[in-house]
Amino acid sequence: MTRSQAGTPEIEASVDGMIRTMRVARALMLGGRTVCLDGLDTQVEALCARCLEAGPDDKARLRARLLTLRAELDATIPLIEPSAGEVGCVSTTS
Repeated sequence: MTRSQAGTPEIEASVDGMIRTMRVARALMLGGRTVCLDGLDTQVEALCARCLEAGPDDKARLRARLLTLRAELDATIPLIEPSAGEVGCVSTTS
C-alpha cells in the first residue's frame, strides 16, 4: 500500500464531513440563522491538495465525492449574504 493509498480513507472522511457541514449550514441559513463559514476556503483548498496526492484509482473514487461537495457548495452559495461587521459569517436575508 502506498502512502497516498493509506491516506485515502481519511481524505474520503474529510470530504464526507465537509458535505455534511455544507448541508447543515444550508439548512440553518434557510431557517434564517447566521452561520460562520470563516476558513471554509482554506479547508477546501487543503482538501483538494490532499486529493491531488492520491493515486490514480483513488482519484477516480474521490471524484464522485468531490462532485457531490461541489453540488453542495453550489446550492449554498446563493444563500450567502455577508453579515455587517462579522468577517466570515453569513446569513440569509429575512
